[in-house]
Amino acid sequence: MVLLYPCQDELCLPLIRRTEYNGAHSGQISLPGGAREPSDPDLIATAIREAHEEIGVDPKQITVLGTLTPLYIWASNFQVQPAVGWTPNRPAFQIDPREVAELLEVAISDLQNPANRHEEEWELRGHKVHVPFFKIHNHIVWGATAMILSELLAVMEEKATLS
Repeated sequence: MVLLYPCQDELCLPLIRRTEYNGAHSGQISLPGGAREPSDPDLIATAIREAHEEIGVDPKQITVLGTLTPLYIWASNFQVQPAVGWTPNRPAFQIDPREVAELLEVAISDLQNPANRHEEEWELRGHKVHVPFFKIHNHIVWGATAMILSELLAVMEEKATLS
């Protein structure tokens, strides 16, 4: 769930630092989210449920604006469907300490700031690749989360251009 909300005269979104565990995404910065459960009627419901479970956002306060491009995560073998939501007020966050080690409130302007956008060359599965990432609040935001946030920024820029 990419949840947009106003904070301190800016547009913000929550990111989380996952707890340490024996798994592919241990300790990483991510968006709230997780696997679909049989009780979820669709992936939008999954995103809303996970935002509630992980960071305590009241599902009734979320207006779903749409979705971004589905993304396959090879490290965990998941297909992610990013949902974009809006709430008119800053949520009363209640983090679940079993899943979330830290909540980061990030202003869209911080993501747009070129000083926070970086790229490194990595070797992945025997190939050299350029890996884009953000440095936000002394944390590295990379991988699927960086790709989702980059698409969000591109969509927002396109909408602003068309307005």
